[in-house]
Amino acid sequence: SSGINAEYGAAAELIGAISVENETNKNAIAELNGQIEDILDRYKILQDQMDSTPTQSSGMDSESMQALKDTINALKEEQEVHHSEINKLSDDATQKDLHLKTLYSALITTA
Repeated sequence: SSGINAEYGAAAELIGAISVENETNKNAIAELNGQIEDILDRYKILQDQMDSTPTQSSGMDSESMQALKDTINALKEEQEVHHSEINKLSDDATQKDLHLKTLYSALITTA
């Protein structure tokens, strides 16, 4: 049975290493998410500024101004998609964390 214990020990070590990597990923995801939230805030501020700028004082005709607003909105929406994808990655990493802890506990108890 010492062979089985050694195998459990090796598996537990691997799970530990995967957990560490997963934790690193979670931290990177959180940092990236913070940056994306900052960008989204800036887009919102930009939109507010554009909305409060009278077209005539900007030196642009209303068509150009609308095209600019549409572009800003499209960029913001794309960023929102990234934000929700990264939130999903974050949830996945948290789930993985729970699974790894469960696996680890099962191995340690069995070994």
